[in-house]
Amino acid sequence: MVPERRSWFALRGLSLCVSALICCGCSPADDPASAFVLPPASTADLGSAAAGQLEAARTRAQASAQDPDALGAYAMLLQAYGHVDAAATIYRHLREINDDPRWPRFHGLILLDSGEAGAAETAFREADPDYRQSAITVYLARALAAGGDSPAASAVLVSLIDQHPDRVDALLELAGLSMQGGEFKSSEDLYRRVLASVPGLKPAHYGLAQALRAQGMADKASAQMRLYEVSTVEGFTAEDDPRRELADLVVSDSRHVERAKRALATGDYERARDELEQARQLNPDNLSTLTNLIAVYGRLRQPQAAQNAYQAALAINPEYYQAHFNFGVVMAYLGQALDAERAFRLAAAADPARPEPYVEYGRMLSSAGQSVLAMEQFRRALDIDEENVAARFLLGRQLALAGDPEQAIWHLQQVTLGDDPGVPEMMRVLAGVYGQAGKIDDARATLESARERAAQLGQVELAEQIGNDLARLPADRPADD
Repeated sequence: MVPERRSWFALRGLSLCVSALICCGCSPADDPASAFVLPPASTADLGSAAAGQLEAARTRAQASAQDPDALGAYAMLLQAYGHVDAAATIYRHLREINDDPRWPRFHGLILLDSGEAGAAETAFREADPDYRQSAITVYLARALAAGGDSPAASAVLVSLIDQHPDRVDALLELAGLSMQGGEFKSSEDLYRRVLASVPGLKPAHYGLAQALRAQGMADKASAQMRLYEVSTVEGFTAEDDPRRELADLVVSDSRHVERAKRALATGDYERARDELEQARQLNPDNLSTLTNLIAVYGRLRQPQAAQNAYQAALAINPEYYQAHFNFGVVMAYLGQALDAERAFRLAAAADPARPEPYVEYGRMLSSAGQSVLAMEQFRRALDIDEENVAARFLLGRQLALAGDPEQAIWHLQQVTLGDDPGVPEMMRVLAGVYGQAGKIDDARATLESARERAAQLGQVELAEQIGNDLARLPADRPADD
């Protein structure tokens, strides 16, 4: 409950006068608003833009010490920038003088992170008394579980999911609780529901792998771990999660870079470009931002913009490997062979231990029909790293195209022995080379194995395509009489 605000102007049965206040022993210092002292916060570890933002919020809060919105805005910025002790002091004060649900909501996050589960539970219930409509329900469940009441936490989450079956945050939380409680099949089902909503979500693949392993399904668990390792979808935050609101307050190039990554994961290159350009404005000398911009402008087929980002990166560090490499990939993608070749050579010179420039240059040469030169580049990449899967696969495929199936088969066999998620597709190519060499039985056995691997990895469409390949193979020859 929010304590009733004491007003030293409202004295029952007495007139509003100074003498009445004195007689009753009341003074302005008894009022929580007037007694509150705004906590300080250092800006030494912040950039100039962030420091200015925080100082402006502090100035507004000092000028309006009794304005909950000004105090709360300052507290939220403090929390967003990691000054949680100062933020918590303000939130405690706000919860005494104001019944806005925002303050216990954000205060609850601090309490939960600091291990004060009971106080966090109280704050979340205060923030959302109905606790069935928002991300606060998930945080309430976390507080209950942290306090040792997992059954109550599960009940809260089940209630939320019943009303909102597509809440991924609630499904993930309940899946984790089910795992902890030994309900492995239930946990498996919940993680699968999550992956149906957000394909490739790393935490869901990892959790599903653990649930499968706990049920004795080691092969399926390993397949999920392989998907976890290659997935680019790092995490999930609900739209109404208060942490997202706090993150949006931070003036930081890294925040925009994270948004760009999320946009790239969904193929939204225009959004990624806009976020990266905002990051660039905040920190023009960040080479990572510039090299990502090179790649994004390439995807958007804007060669001049890619060139501008490339030149900006070189102005900071003319020997920066990633800028040369990204620009080479972009120019190859856009068909600018001379620019691509120059960039790949500069990348190789900047970091001679990296095989990727040779792989990508060879890939470009192969597409242009320059088979001999392409194979030379793939071999140079293998001289640097003999276990480079891309170089060996591309060399094997190029040898097959050049009419040397025996050498092609040897190289392709090497890459199909690993556990890379691309193995089923590479096995499909190997089967084609077996067919080229007249080894139909080997082709059939390879395709059957490839189809099984694809199914284990959840590559349903590829498994169907491999099945079609099997159907097109010549029938077995009848045995001799």
